Amino acid sequence: MYEKGLLVENCCDCCINYHNPDINPSTITEFAGAAYRSFHSLIPQIIVLVSSNYEAESYVRFDDTYFKPSFLQDAGVVDKCMRGFVNQPQQSQDLFFTQAITNLLFKFNNSWGLDLETLDVHRGLDLGLPTYNDMRYLCGLQRATQFSDFRDVMSEEAVQKLELNYISVEDVHLFVGGMLEDLIPGTLVGPTFQCIIGEQFYHYMRGDRFYYKNCGLPWSFTHNQLNEVYKMSVAWMYCVTGDDIQTIQHETFQKPSEQNPIVPCSQILSPNFDAWKE
Repeated sequence: MYEKGLLVENCCDCCINYHNPDINPSTITEFAGAAYRSFHSLIPQIIVLVSSNYEAESYVRFDDTYFKPSFLQDAGVVDKCMRGFVNQPQQSQDLFFTQAITNLLFKFNNSWGLDLETLDVHRGLDLGLPTYNDMRYLCGLQRATQFSDFRDVMSEEAVQKLELNYISVEDVHLFVGGMLEDLIPGTLVGPTFQCIIGEQFYHYMRGDRFYYKNCGLPWSFTHNQLNEVYKMSVAWMYCVTGDDIQTIQHETFQKPSEQNPIVPCSQILSPNFDAWKE
């Protein structure tokens, strides 16, 4: 993200137009059909319902919620789900996927369902995605001529699995190869998926003339409005949209801790919409 210039400071007094009309802001097929599907590994088997004092109160199996939103109708359940989302640790980003999506996807009232990871591989075939070898080469890695060449970004065990299931290095599906790469420290993906995801968000930011930080255009936010936009956060959204969310941690993508304590919603920054008054 830093290399692509995507992590820029929130500067309320700066006037920067990031738009480049030569960049296409649409979604890259490799992003939608492979790289961003890698996060299916993070899906949990159970959803934890958390009480107002942030204690686990009950549990719902993820696969028991397919086409069954009725469990949300009970008073307070939506709030309990919301608290659970910011309190429950994510699953590890690895080669293991919960049964809720590998055997029971969209099971409805059956004891069986679809396999999302099989669908992920098939999605790549439907979209005509390049092979893993093609894509890693486009992302700056060495083009492999034999399976051992994949060791530059994969474990020996991963390479052996590929060699067991594919005849040639040119046959490896993009989703499969990308999932087998070692994670870059501090990220949830390996180098090929990082390349694709970074390129995609670069296109979203630089190619979209309506990107919210662009200034000096007829539709741009004013400095005052942008200053209020910067105050918006997931924590603020929880506080204003929950039925009875009174407390939450500032950094909602991190579990509550001494460094990230649960605080009253009154301590969460909130935007002042007077900036939009005419």
